[in-house]
Amino acid sequence: MKWNISQNLWETPEWTNVNRLPAHSMLIPFQDTAQARTRDRSQSVWFMDLNGEWKFDLIKRPEDTPANFADAKYDDSKWGSIAVPSNWTLQGLWDQPIYTNVKMPFENNPPIVPEENPTGLYRTEFKLPKEWMDRRVVINFGGAESVLEVFLNGQYIGMSKDSRLACEFDLTPAIKSGKNVLAARVIRWSDASYIEDQDHWWMAGIYRDVYLYSTDHTYIEDVFSNGDLDLETGDGILSVQTKLAFSIYERTGRQFDTSGPQEDHLIALKLTDREGKIIWGETDRVSYSFREQSYISQVEAVIPRIAPWSAEAPNLYYLTITLKDQ
Repeated sequence: MKWNISQNLWETPEWTNVNRLPAHSMLIPFQDTAQARTRDRSQSVWFMDLNGEWKFDLIKRPEDTPANFADAKYDDSKWGSIAVPSNWTLQGLWDQPIYTNVKMPFENNPPIVPEENPTGLYRTEFKLPKEWMDRRVVINFGGAESVLEVFLNGQYIGMSKDSRLACEFDLTPAIKSGKNVLAARVIRWSDASYIEDQDHWWMAGIYRDVYLYSTDHTYIEDVFSNGDLDLETGDGILSVQTKLAFSIYERTGRQFDTSGPQEDHLIALKLTDREGKIIWGETDRVSYSFREQSYISQVEAVIPRIAPWSAEAPNLYYLTITLKDQ
């Protein structure tokens, strides 16, 4: 998708995002169960942290953005640098935080925002691991205030409004082997600012973690698990819904079928206690749900003699979910 700077999306309430992936539980894939049990995403071979010093420039309004600022060969040598994550309003060099209680920090005329609208331009580089080259690659921004636009190797990836919402984008069609140049544009004021108006400090910037993760082209898209207790029997009641999805992009000359699996996939579920003892396990076949319009596994289980959680005795169990083919 080509980027058209004349599209004033920050004053268009109908556009809340472009190419943003559906919201889901925060899942980092691991290579095996031992890695998953660490619950340490940095131990996963399919995770890459992008936090650190990024090149940064602050301009007075989004219309002043250089048309080629996201290009791989753009000269950013005169830019400063900024820590990601952080708010540029707290760096002491650019802009300033604003506190309001009742009124807006600018004239109340939705969806119009001030013409002088501080806009942060970000650039960084990362090297794609060879093992990721034939896989799906996703970027996660934990939070950016107020409008975030993302570019990779000069290609427009997408946009997200909602300062408190994590957003993800599929980088697969734009990513390449070796060095990749990631750019972002963050616009401080937008039509969404009117919705976010409340008793708080107004900040600006990429203020939460940024990271990449990689999945196969058939992958676990979402998991919803719920634990309950039968007060009469003391048995645990566990419900787990696992949703699969499929890559929609071509890579390295291969065409990936997005119509669904040609063979059944299986979901293996395992519940263990703190010491690693398996107390329950089950394998379920993934099938298409017309109601949900997706491929879903739904498992319900009764687990005898569960140790319930309470504030005084915060007993916890670990649920591991593994995607398998035939």
